[in-house]
Amino acid sequence: MKKLLLLAIATFAAMSVRAQIGGLVNQVDDSQARNQLSQSAQEGVDGSNSVPQLYEGESSDVGPQTVVRAKPRRTLFEAKADVQLFYTDNLFLSETFKQDTMVLLSTAQFALAPTPYAVGNGTLMPSLGYRHQWFDFGMNGGAIPHVLAYRDLDFNAQTVFAGAVWQRDNWSFGGGLDATRLMQTSSYVQFYEELVPHWMARRALPINDCMAFAVSYEGDYRATHIRPRFLEFGTEDASDRTDHSIVLTYTQMLCKHGVFQPFYRMKYTHFTAYPEGPRNDYLNTLGAGLYWLVCPHFSVRTFVNYDILTTGNPRVEEYRKFDGGGGIDVTVRF
Repeated sequence: MKKLLLLAIATFAAMSVRAQIGGLVNQVDDSQARNQLSQSAQEGVDGSNSVPQLYEGESSDVGPQTVVRAKPRRTLFEAKADVQLFYTDNLFLSETFKQDTMVLLSTAQFALAPTPYAVGNGTLMPSLGYRHQWFDFGMNGGAIPHVLAYRDLDFNAQTVFAGAVWQRDNWSFGGGLDATRLMQTSSYVQFYEELVPHWMARRALPINDCMAFAVSYEGDYRATHIRPRFLEFGTEDASDRTDHSIVLTYTQMLCKHGVFQPFYRMKYTHFTAYPEGPRNDYLNTLGAGLYWLVCPHFSVRTFVNYDILTTGNPRVEEYRKFDGGGGIDVTVRF
């Protein structure tokens, strides 16, 4: 009887480790998706940060007004600090082991990001930098029953990134390369790393000075490596995959400093080295963000999103997940 009990505990622990790796990696992916949406919201309906005139002739009286930043002198560097606190009802992306908690995400980023300059008939926005993120779980207290403490899940992500976006009129095209590694916060032991070339295309569809739709395609390939002691399966590259997403957004300027942005994302993921048969996932996400652009360097936001994952592999759990919370962002260019 004792042996059976130990076997059951070991089996449950192995299942929790598999869920942990997928859930933690997904937290990083979600944070980047939210950052992209936040950036597009702060750019306004035409991508230029312009605020609609409050009355005819306002610009001639006081000059053009802006949501986030006035057109400054040319700069070379950009520093960002961001803090998010949000609730998730499915930390491990599992319908059979569903665990909710509060998550604190802190981000510091520094980049060589020159002021956009003319290239051809458009403008080019290159960037090269480093981003560090700290993910802290269980901010509302409590513990994960029979498995481990929330602090054992805390991890941090280190990312070196390079990329560029070229914009002309309402079209944007971009690409880049990210290198990320994830480490346990308690010991700084690395458990996951990935190299990600990525690309995108975006078309904005302005309705008027206050409203716009946008359609985006985003793609990437993820070459991954899981350290042997954290292996989810029998191979270190089991998480290698390619993602292809279609993102639909609607941007509504509520006032000079307020922006509302609902969105829908459909992401198709094909795993190229999955050891338990072919795996193709379909992730549908509905969400919305409300942004208060306080001044050129500071913004406040709140957001919600709901994920539904379906898959063609019977060995993989399908799941639903709700996230909701808020954050603040400070950006300085010099």
